[in-house]
Amino acid sequence: MSSQNPPEERQEASSPSENHPWAGTYFGQLPFKEGDGIETRIRLSEDSSFVFHTEYHGRNDALEEEFTGKVVWEKSASETRLILVGKIGGYPSQYLMQDSFLIQLDSKGQKIEGPVAERYWLKRIK
Repeated sequence: MSSQNPPEERQEASSPSENHPWAGTYFGQLPFKEGDGIETRIRLSEDSSFVFHTEYHGRNDALEEEFTGKVVWEKSASETRLILVGKIGGYPSQYLMQDSFLIQLDSKGQKIEGPVAERYWLKRIK
């Protein structure tokens, strides 16, 4: 009897969209009452961590901020909501996941309605 080692199992690295369809980078320019907007980028990682980066345009051009933390998911039959847990300044921390968008919710966890509603959507870019 020969003592052969069994062949090694190979697993292809899968893309985030295969195992974690929500993982990726989301981008948008959110409204800001004292300037042209807040360029916002949120990167959601497969390990449920996030990086939240903002850059102000207008009055506070020099202000850039970056926050990190963990993502907590709340799923119901009609929606998937995520909550960014960590120090993120005064920014809202609740979002709805819809297709390739994160939709920022107001401070009470409600969807922003009306003609400016789509300005609170962050589109998946990666």
